[in-house]
Parts: sequence; C-alpha cells; structure tokens
Amino acid sequence: MFGNLILSALTKIVSGYWHVSDTQCGYTVINRAALAAVQWDDIYPRYGCPNDILTRLNIAEMRVIEVDVKPRYGADWTSKMKVTQVILPISRLMWSLFVHRMYRKYIYISGHPIVLYYFAGLVFMGLSSLLFVYILIKWGMSGVIPTVALIMFSTTLSVTIQLLLNAFALDFQVNKDLCVEVKRELPRHVD
Repeated sequence: MFGNLILSALTKIVSGYWHVSDTQCGYTVINRAALAAVQWDDIYPRYGCPNDILTRLNIAEMRVIEVDVKPRYGADWTSKMKVTQVILPISRLMWSLFVHRMYRKYIYISGHPIVLYYFAGLVFMGLSSLLFVYILIKWGMSGVIPTVALIMFSTTLSVTIQLLLNAFALDFQVNKDLCVEVKRELPRHVD
C-alpha cells in the first residue's frame, strides 16, 4: 500500500491528472475518442502501463473520471511484484514520461512557461543536493558545519520548494478541465 501511495503521488506529477487518487487501480473504461488518441503499440508493456496511459491521455487532452471500485482479494492473496526488480525500470519510465509530457504539451504544443519552473526547480534541487553533501563531508571531517554553506543550502532548498510548488500549481491549473467530477446522489429513503 505504501508503494502504491508513492507511485500514485508521483503519477499525479508525471501525468498531470492531479485528481486521480489511485493511479494503479487497473480497472479502466475508455471511450472511442480516447482509444483513437493513444498509440497503443507504444504503451509500456509491463508494470507501469497505467502511468503511461494516463500521461498519453493527458497529452491528448482527454478528460478522466475516477469512480469508486471495490476490489476483492482472497484471504491468501499477496502481491507477486518484487519492489527491488521494478523500482529502477519504473523510475526511468516515470522520468521519461514526465519529460515527454513537458516537451509535447508545454513546449511543442503550447510554449507554456511551466517548463521553466520545473527546469529551474531541478537546477536548484541539484545545487541543494551538492551543498548538502558538501556540508555532510565538512561536518564529518572537521565536526563543524560551515555557516555560509548552510545558509546557501537553506536558501537553495527554499527556492527549490517554491519553484516546484509554483510548477505544480500551474500544472494543476492547466489540467483542471481534464478532471470530471463524479456526482454522487444520496440514497433515497422510502417510507
């Protein structure tokens, strides 16, 4: 369940469908227009397929609706997936899907500035990581944390967080029309 939660959160960022809570469910219904919008021969063939489909649907500007399903597992059911075998392929897939969506949707099709926020966020994340490693090395060698490096680290980390939050907000705003809300009717009571 923890892996599903992490993968679903990452898929929101990768696919742009911020409203889909369980991206790994596997129960899917798709209409003819969406079927025609996706190159099915290019879909990732293994675990990660739902992530690929959602990303391609987002690029094609297809609306997605999430409905409640109640999966039923037997008492003896356990997942056959080995996390150690799928973590690297899924990480590579998620990164390539994210880059593909950024390019197709925000550079090639619309020229949206969201890509600049994500790019700057990644640059500052790299700087923050390097500064963090530098601080750890200096602290380990001398027992003292360099003040200037600590200030630079906290500044670049703050900028990273702000840039990524702005990118997420812009991405959410651009894709909000692709979210279809489910209208739930209250059960009627018969007297």
